[in-house]
Amino acid sequence: MIFLFCFLFAALLAQAQIIHVHPDSLYNTIQSGINAANPGDTVLVSDEVYYEQINFLGMKPLTVGSHFIIDGDTSHIANTIIDGSQITDPDSASVVYFVTGEDTTSILCGFTIQGGKGTIDYFPSVVGGGIYIRDAGASILNNRITGNHLIDPDFPGCLGLDGGGIFIDNSTDSWCILENNEISDNSITAFNTECGSGGIGVISNARIRNNLIKGNSCIQNLTDTVAYLYAGGLCFDSYTSAGNELLLLDNIFESNSLIGLSGWGAGAVLKRGIVTCTGNEFSGNKIMDQTDFGGGGLGCEQLPSGSRISNNIFRDNESSKYGGGMFIGWTQNWIEVENNYFFNNSARTGGGFTSWYSTLILQNNVFYSNQADVSAGAVYLTGDDIYDFHTAFLVNNSFSHNKASNGGAIFVNLVSTLILNSVFWQDSAATESQEIGVNFPWVELAYCNIDTNLISHITGNPIIGEGMISQDPNFADTLLNLTMLSPGIDIGIDQLTCHNHTWLAPLYDIDNMLRPWPEEFDMGAHEYGSIPIGIKEPSVVSHQSSVISYPNPFSECTTLEYNLEEPGMVTLTIFNNLGLECEVLVNEQQEQGEHQVQWNAEGLPSGIYFYRLMAGSQSSIGKMLVVR
Repeated sequence: MIFLFCFLFAALLAQAQIIHVHPDSLYNTIQSGINAANPGDTVLVSDEVYYEQINFLGMKPLTVGSHFIIDGDTSHIANTIIDGSQITDPDSASVVYFVTGEDTTSILCGFTIQGGKGTIDYFPSVVGGGIYIRDAGASILNNRITGNHLIDPDFPGCLGLDGGGIFIDNSTDSWCILENNEISDNSITAFNTECGSGGIGVISNARIRNNLIKGNSCIQNLTDTVAYLYAGGLCFDSYTSAGNELLLLDNIFESNSLIGLSGWGAGAVLKRGIVTCTGNEFSGNKIMDQTDFGGGGLGCEQLPSGSRISNNIFRDNESSKYGGGMFIGWTQNWIEVENNYFFNNSARTGGGFTSWYSTLILQNNVFYSNQADVSAGAVYLTGDDIYDFHTAFLVNNSFSHNKASNGGAIFVNLVSTLILNSVFWQDSAATESQEIGVNFPWVELAYCNIDTNLISHITGNPIIGEGMISQDPNFADTLLNLTMLSPGIDIGIDQLTCHNHTWLAPLYDIDNMLRPWPEEFDMGAHEYGSIPIGIKEPSVVSHQSSVISYPNPFSECTTLEYNLEEPGMVTLTIFNNLGLECEVLVNEQQEQGEHQVQWNAEGLPSGIYFYRLMAGSQSSIGKMLVVR
């Protein structure tokens, strides 16, 4: 963030002209400042409410910004408002326009944008309540886009609504960048039309990073037809341009909602284009009143090769149908869903995750305390069984305390599935199949740890292979980290040949640390004792984990408790997931016995963090998860 301020300020000083906008100045509207600008200029806007629309008019480069770009004071964002509530043309009622070939050097920074009602676009449809980008690029940085609303009865003959807050459709190769924005409380209300997204609608190349996408909604009140609706928070749909790419990185999708029939993805929907979805948190998103599909946190469909869903957190999301945390459908390109955490998600079927008619690799994921009213507390797989080979490969996943009426952890319906190196512990079902339920054709398992009674915990005549155990995995916490007592350490396998295909275990764990450590693969999502890149391992190490972190996960503060076998110099250090030091909690001489220290992570982003305790010959490294 500081780098961005410095960059913008330095660019501002180097530019030919700074045009000051203030209600009492020569340029008393933002548009008048843009009209007077030349490429390379900066339009600097004073704190005020501006009841107007603005159009960048193809200007590139051009920066239009509040005084936030000078001093980084976020109060300027709240106090410099572009309000579209007094726009008189109902056919062109977006607040900000990029429609004349602009690119990412056309920068909008430091505003609140509100009161927009959208613009009539192709088909015809109504799009872009707050910001409308058509056949152009833009950089939307450090803004608050809020309170923009699209309603289809305002537009007779409308066939669709998309992008209550922002709409992006660029037929050229240009990109749009959305970074460090808050997109909140925008909405779509439809009656007989298809819907895109209440928050952000994207049909082009985009990088969307480090945004808060919160409280947006998509509501469909059907009267006589059934039309699809998609996302409360964000919808990316490449349509026929499968080469379009979306980078969805380090965003928070929180409390977005989807209400209506035949839709998916309250938090976000990703369709058809090449997607990198990593480092995001989906929390508290809800799908209500659905008859089909699902994906309370995230819904995906027809993703092409090269797409990746990884290192995300799904927690407390709900779906009235399928996939409380995530739904993926109709994807035949061996998509990898990896390194994700699924906590406390719920649905009618597939509380944590649902896959429909897709070829799937599900690896290095943790499923804890998800639940379903009917089947599959954690993972539901369904298909048509037309293949004579495995179409789902589940490897190095950890399941615990998930519950459903049938299939506490997993239920498989007409999908040939191979499960390898995975751990199932204390998942429960009200009727049968405490861990895994199977409805034809087959599920094969090898090198897994399945609760305490293997036979009674799997139904449907599974094929039980080699390396199976039934022991308490001794999880350290609700992240399902292993301890030194975990029986699955070093007894997994690196590959398995089945149905004339060799299936490979991942060469990294859920925290992107190398497998195996030190010699053989572990069961479950975590590789016990593996050292993160950037954290140097001491030359003398005892991996006896003597540190307990509670609560874990946590939002602000956790307690680290450890026991010293002898007095000595103690260092307890916190690192981020890149191995960079965040804080030294302890660096002093301490006595033998029990000790504890609190760590306050306030101000740090959500994600994985590591602690390292060094005390004489003792060393312990462990993982913690900050969620907000």
